[in-house]
This record gives sequence, structure tokens and C-alpha cells, in this order.
Amino acid sequence: MINALKIAYNVPCQLRDGTTLMANVFRPDTNGEYPVLLTRTPYGKDYMTGFPYMDVVRLAKSGFIVVLQDVRGRGASQGEWDLFVNETEDGFDAVQWAADLPGSNGNVGMWGFSYLAYTQWAAAITQPPALKAIAPTFTPLDFTNGVFWRGGALELGIMTHLLINSLGMEDIFRKFSSHPEKLGPALSTFIHEVDRIPFGGLDAFNLHQLDTFNNTGVGIDYLNKVLNNYLLPTLTNFPLGLKDRIAQVKIPSLNIAGWNDIFLQDTIDAFTIQQSRGNPAKLLIGPWSHLNYTNTIGELDYGMAANTALINKEYDHVALLLKWFSHWLSDGQNGIMDEPPVKVFIGGKNRWITADQWPPHDSKLVEWYLDSEKGLSQKKPDQLHHSMQFSFDPAHPFPTHGGSILMHPYFIPGPRDQQLFNTREDCLVFSSEPLSHPLTITGPVSVSLFAASSAIDTDFVATLLDIHPDGKSYNITDGIIRARYRDGVPSQNLTPGEPVCVSIDLWSAGYAFLPGHRLAVRITSSNFPRWDRNLNNNGDSSQTVIAHQSIFMDTGHPSHIRLTISPE
Repeated sequence: MINALKIAYNVPCQLRDGTTLMANVFRPDTNGEYPVLLTRTPYGKDYMTGFPYMDVVRLAKSGFIVVLQDVRGRGASQGEWDLFVNETEDGFDAVQWAADLPGSNGNVGMWGFSYLAYTQWAAAITQPPALKAIAPTFTPLDFTNGVFWRGGALELGIMTHLLINSLGMEDIFRKFSSHPEKLGPALSTFIHEVDRIPFGGLDAFNLHQLDTFNNTGVGIDYLNKVLNNYLLPTLTNFPLGLKDRIAQVKIPSLNIAGWNDIFLQDTIDAFTIQQSRGNPAKLLIGPWSHLNYTNTIGELDYGMAANTALINKEYDHVALLLKWFSHWLSDGQNGIMDEPPVKVFIGGKNRWITADQWPPHDSKLVEWYLDSEKGLSQKKPDQLHHSMQFSFDPAHPFPTHGGSILMHPYFIPGPRDQQLFNTREDCLVFSSEPLSHPLTITGPVSVSLFAASSAIDTDFVATLLDIHPDGKSYNITDGIIRARYRDGVPSQNLTPGEPVCVSIDLWSAGYAFLPGHRLAVRITSSNFPRWDRNLNNNGDSSQTVIAHQSIFMDTGHPSHIRLTISPE
């Protein structure tokens, strides 16, 4: 372990177009050549070291030159900020610049989470020669499946958090840097509107008129771009999404995900794409949410072995990074590639398992059917005609309570007790009998729902629940579909009263339902403000329509949930 470091702040990196980015560089204060670890952030390089995942001192003391760089137009870097837009070419230039830093051995790795994971893949698809390995954590890739849109619905919660909570403060300071007399009032307005987010700040039916965005002036231009321009969910060739491009990447990737993270499925998909291409790839999934890497997520404690500080009582996350990058950047044959490529935490049982692929090769698909008594079983319905009804009023939407969310801190992510919410009149809950044996989910979950509505467009939200013997009910995973996008694009309105089959992707789960517990599925038509409300009239924000929903469960319309399970 190296005991002395040199730190240089605001080290310039000139890009091909003449723009200068600034970086902080941490290096061993000893002679020799070292590999470089680079991360590129929009959140301020001077603040990133406050995150437990960004232990740059420990990385540098372990024999790496560590570089934290502000992306274009953020922090101390020059240029015009445009969310996600410039990270490919800028990433290529930054990697090659980092490889030429004094004391570098020419090998560069990248690490970081969320947007910092996106910048890794954005650089990697350009194939800079010096980039030898990456370790993306909580990775956004598909902007129509969980970044800005999901099932055709707007990810209002994450949009607000990203543009207001995460990026907004710096926008205020930049905007009024030359008008200091206006900074104080602007900050007061900003703080007031941020505080109002959980209490009406997002209530406008017209998304262009949201108080949080309009009154602060922060993020409104980008929100309008999302709503009006190239981010529409109807777009089939989204220019900034990387999911369809990462097959070009040929370097090793260590992919880290959380079961309660907003970018869970993208991180899993990145691994499976890379493994299918024969590239060295690993997948680690814990119970974590986007900003919580401990063992207590939401209202459940998974035990200390789930904490990133003591993963399976073997190592912490920084030790894992060191082992990964030492192998690929320093020719350190440390055995990491002899370990199984997949390690995931199984909630319920609260233990880690390993596998050679995801889902595990011995997993299989099973279907559990909704029945006329609000039951859930593997028996197909035998009634000829049956349906159950509920009504959805956009003025009184089903509220967000837990889940894989990234929102204002008032909205706590992860599993939360749903008992009171399950009794609402605007939902239906179908539950199994108490299980006699464990049921372990290890892979994709989806719902095929036969439904009709009195409206020409509406939403359907499905949530997988674990109902405990004491009556507590915890959300495991969920998903949404905007009915007019049920068959993709172009959109197609509903015929009122006519049943259609809608498929709801609940992404993936690693969870064991224990004996005595009940498997349950909840059907609603909203989860607000995580997702924007469907006004039930194909987007006309001048009025709302109450939608009367029918869910069918008969021989011709066998609504069901499809689970990927592993044998016990």
C-alpha cells in the first residue's frame, strides 16, 4: 500500500474541438508507472469523493492514477452542457488524454455509477485504444425503458430528480454568476419549489406547466425537449440510447446492479449482451437502490452480508474494483476470472448465489393465473366469462410508495408495506394461498393482462407483492404500460369496452417467497408521481376522464403473471 499521494486540481484536458475539461488527479507520490482509473461526471468532481463508491484515496494508494473529470459544461469544465449528448467523442478524447498523463503505464479503466456509468459505455463504443476495462454501476442505456420513458409513460420522478435535485443547484449558480444580486432570490425560489415537489409541485395535468420546472426555470428547456422532440416514446431510433450500440464494445465489463435501482434492467442487459458476444463480463446484483448501498433498503433489512461494505462477508465494493482493475490494467493474475461470472443476492432467503449466466441455466418459466375470487394459482381459469372492475380518476391517482425509484428523498425507494394501499378502491389484488414450499424467482417477470377500458387510452400498472403471514405486504417489482403503446409504435387507441391483451414488463427479480407467505399481483392504473398520469383521453391536458377498467380472467382471457423460477 502506498502511503503518500500527490493531488492536482483542475488539470486541463483539451478536446478535439478546443474545449477544455478540468479534472482532479490523485497519484502515488512515488516513482514508477501506474494504470489510470478515469470517471467523468456532471455532478461536480470536487464533490464526488463524498460518495462511498468513489473512494479515490484508497484507489490511488493501491497503485492507480485516479482521475475525476467534469464533463463538458459542468463544474469547472468549459463548453455547452447538453445532457448525454457529447459523451461519446468527449469520452474517447478523455481516455486517450488520461493514458498520456505523466506516470501512466498507458492502460486506462473507467468506473462510476449512474450517469458516470453511461459515460463509460459512451466512451467504450468509440473503442479508444487505451481503454482496457470498465466497471459500470447502475447503468442507464435504454431511454425508452426506464430512463425517461417506461412502457410509454413518462418517468416523471427521475426526470424531476435529475433535472432539479441533482443538476439544478449548479444551473442556478451558473445562470446568475454575472448577476450576483439575483442569486439569492433565485435560490430562495428554487429551494421553495424543491420542498414542494412531494406536496403539489408536480400536480399540473399539463406537463409543460409544472410549477417545479416553470417557477425555478431549471430543467424546463430539457423537459420540453423530452416532451416535444427526439425523446418521444414513439421514436424507434433514439439517438442517445446506447443499448443497441454496446455490442460494439470488446473490452471487459464488471456490471453492478441493484434490485431496487431505477436502472436495474439496463445493467442486466448490458451484461447479457456482452456475455453473448463472448466478451469477459461479470454481473453483481445486490438488494440496493440507486443511492443506498447498505443492507437496509426501504423497510426491510437483508443482513450485513448484503451491504456493499461486506459483500457476502468476502470483500467490499472498492476491494472488488481493485481486484477487477488490477487484473486487466496491471496484468495481475489474481483469480477473479476463475470465479463464476454472476453473483446475485436473493431476498427473502437473504443469501448470495452464483451462476454462469443470467438467468441461471436451470431456471424455468411458470405462469400463475388471476381468478374470479381474487386468487392467484397455477390453474388456468375454467369460467367462460368473468371480469372484475375498478375505476381510475387521474385527479386522485394511486400514489408512489416504494419501488425502484429515484426521486425526491421524501419518496423512499425499495420494499415498503403496501397493506393500506391494497385496500384502495382503484386497484385489484390477486393473491395465492400460503405457500407450502419456497418459490425463488431468478430472472424476468411479466404480466399478460386482458383488459378493457371505457377510455380511448389509459395505463395499467402491475406490482408483484410478497404478503407475509402477519399481513404485511411488500412490493418486489413492478411495471407499467400505456395502452396506446401496447403493440409498440405507431400508437393505437383503445376501442372502449373491447378487451385487449397488454403485456407489462416487470423487469427482473431475485427473490424467494418463503413458506407461509403469499404471492400476489396488484393491478392499478397509476403510480404517481413516479410515472406521469394518463388523463385517459390520449394526451389532451385540458380535461381528465375517469376510466372504468375491466380485468378479465376466463378461458378466453387468461390474465396471468409469468415468473422465472429456480428449483429448490
